This record gives sequence, C-alpha cells and structure tokens, in this order.
Amino acid sequence: MTGQEITLNARQAAILDVLRSTKGYLSTTEIREQVNTMAGVALVAEQVYRALLTLERLGLSERVRVEGSTKAHWGRAGRAVDLGLREASRKTRETA
Repeated sequence: MTGQEITLNARQAAILDVLRSTKGYLSTTEIREQVNTMAGVALVAEQVYRALLTLERLGLSERVRVEGSTKAHWGRAGRAVDLGLREASRKTRETA
C-alpha cells in the first residue's frame, strides 16, 4: 500500500486533523464538538461516526475501549508510514 494516495473529503480531513492534534483518545461527541468549532460547521454525530468508520477502514484511525466509559473513543492509528493525503474539498464534491 506504500505509494498509494488516499483522497479524503473535507469532513474526513477535518476529523483526522482533530485526531492528529490530540495525544489521547476522544469520544465521537468530543470529536464532533471540536470539528464544529474549528470548521464552523454543524455536523451531527452520525456524520462524524461514518467518517470515523471510513478512516478506520483506511487505517488512519482506531477505535479503542476506555475503561469506565460506554462511549466509543477514537485516536489516530499508530502507523509507521505517513500516507499522502489530499482533501477532496479541492476536488469536485464532498461525500459521506
């Protein structure tokens, strides 16, 4: 998979930026609140969750269980190689 370019839409890129900016793990709600504040948008939990699942499938985020919490928590996946990322906002449309 090295050398492949992954294209993210604006929502996925914003969520990945939030995950990169924290050292720990965040709940879906915490991620949504930070993205909404940073990007000035009004995402709902379902939009954030779908984007997180896509990032997880791409190997860019990971879901973890936090002791004492029933909420899903997320962090940036511990990958050795930083993949080339490009926002689809520079492309034609936003999806997911």
